[in-house]
Amino acid sequence: QVLICGLLGIPPSNGVLPQAPMHTRSLAVLRRQALRKQMVRTAKEGMMNNASSSEVYGKMQEVFIKMDDKGNEDSAHKELKELKDAVITEGKKITEGNGAVTAPEVFDPEKHLEAYLPVRVNEQRVSNLLQSLLVVGCIGVVPVIQKIPTSVLWGYFGYMSIDSLPGNQFGERLQLLFIAPRRRYKVLEGAHASFLESVPFNQILAFTLFQLIYLLIVWGMTWIPVAGILFP
Repeated sequence: QVLICGLLGIPPSNGVLPQAPMHTRSLAVLRRQALRKQMVRTAKEGMMNNASSSEVYGKMQEVFIKMDDKGNEDSAHKELKELKDAVITEGKKITEGNGAVTAPEVFDPEKHLEAYLPVRVNEQRVSNLLQSLLVVGCIGVVPVIQKIPTSVLWGYFGYMSIDSLPGNQFGERLQLLFIAPRRRYKVLEGAHASFLESVPFNQILAFTLFQLIYLLIVWGMTWIPVAGILFP
């Protein structure tokens, strides 16, 4: 497709924007992440104080209503219904259809909140549509685009690259390569990706180096005239 567009002299249809980390982050409901952490903290405090299941859920519901975007009891009851069942039924016997009696799974704040209150990314098609329309519009203004200095374009691409680094896992893993082992605990004290606690550092190191080498190969291909056209 890109090759055909190049032969016809029209802009290539390349869906870079919708997949950009900066674009995805703008659609993510990141406030849910802070909300979930606060609810986990509240649930653990209640369990340490031997609060009842109803009291633990009540405190979690209060946090949800206070921090959620909608902030009302109706949305809380709707979104926390399954979570409420997981909390309230803890320790109670459940009678199945065949008469067998089983105990439900013990409530784990982190595990159940991860399942019932995920951090979501809003779905929409506006970005894709606008991007396609702008590509079509570029056909009529090619003479104007040709007058844009190359330095301006390099500055724009540089800005997008730098802006996409915060929160980028690849960037965070690259930083770990330059942190002494005895100082890595500092990373875990702040906001960090969950895999840092579950994946051995040697595997993180190997995967990061593989990504870095792969990135250099792809970047090097752009300097080959034919390959640069085929793989933008």
